[in-house]
Amino acid sequence: MKQHFALKVMVGSLITVTLFVLMVLIINSRLFDQELDVRHSDVLSSSPTPLEPNNAYFGLMGFTAQTDKDFIQVGMDLIQTYENNLVNAGIDGISEEESSQIVGAPLTAAELNLIGVCRAYKEPDCAQKVLTELSQTFVQNEQPISSEMEQFISRYLKVVSLSDFAEPLNCTIATPIADYGTFLKASRFYLSYSLLQLSPEEFVSLIRADMLFWRKVLSQSETLIAKMVAVAALSFDIQLIEAANLKPEEKLSLGSAINPLTPEELDISEAFIAENKMMIREVLNYENYDDPIYQGDNWPALLSGNMLFQPNASANLSLEYFVEPLIYLSKLDGEAFKAEVDQFMKQQREKEAALTSGFFNMLYNPTGKLVISVGMMRGEDYISRVHQLNEQLKTMQ
Repeated sequence: MKQHFALKVMVGSLITVTLFVLMVLIINSRLFDQELDVRHSDVLSSSPTPLEPNNAYFGLMGFTAQTDKDFIQVGMDLIQTYENNLVNAGIDGISEEESSQIVGAPLTAAELNLIGVCRAYKEPDCAQKVLTELSQTFVQNEQPISSEMEQFISRYLKVVSLSDFAEPLNCTIATPIADYGTFLKASRFYLSYSLLQLSPEEFVSLIRADMLFWRKVLSQSETLIAKMVAVAALSFDIQLIEAANLKPEEKLSLGSAINPLTPEELDISEAFIAENKMMIREVLNYENYDDPIYQGDNWPALLSGNMLFQPNASANLSLEYFVEPLIYLSKLDGEAFKAEVDQFMKQQREKEAALTSGFFNMLYNPTGKLVISVGMMRGEDYISRVHQLNEQLKTMQ
């Protein structure tokens, strides 16, 4: 009798658990996903990127192209190939073979190795380190610049002279990124070399053009990486100007290049919107891609097996808990940002933690809530860097 009762309890418990698991899986099926917020309406647009040769972004993309190639055309070809792969083959990326065929044998120059990794926004002696290295090599030892470096300099001057800067439309986390690293090294090399070897007038002209270029990138770019590279480049330029000990009339020639940042330059909220859209495109598109990145044991493949994840609901959460707070902080002026950021972000972290508290709260879209709660970037640090740059510019007035 006892055994019969125990069997009934066990069977009943098993049925209850099974029904509960089925219920959780059902409510986390796409059938019960939310409607996508209207502010995400353009995330799956497939408009091709305009291929304009005056767009400096393409110069950055093709900056290391083979010596005899039109490096701006190479940049356009890379983006066009990537977009064709995405639209026509469902492949979010460009293969090494395709890239090598377009770029050819990459241009390299030994001089770039003299420019070490130096974060000017953190290291106040960054420019001085570069000047010391180049002075020993090119002034004391009188080493000439290689023909490869001369070509990099020519390309750098061409990119800086271009009128526009616009990144590819509809970026994802797999979209090819412009070669900011090599371009930044070439910029730092040539500006530092100019300070050591050219007249003050020539140096001022060159660094003014460089600063205006990076300020254009800061205001016209959409991605976070582009804006942060611009901040790093401008911070380095300021250090170079300080090292140059310019006369008042020479400094005056820098003009608007050293003015405090405009509201448009200070506000980097669109970068967080762009980062969010990249994530959303991955989430909403993973079922449609026939790409190795979406196969096997990686996160998009796991999510496709209904790992208690709702794509639309997760996209809406990221907008509420990630983008909107950072938009608010991005639009504050320097003093207001400094006064509010710590307490504001403390409250935000508490809200994020509340997403995953409570048993019943975690029945719907638990994976999405966990990603938002522990996996989102801490964007306030990037906003702080822009205000730090602005303070540097103010001291130059």
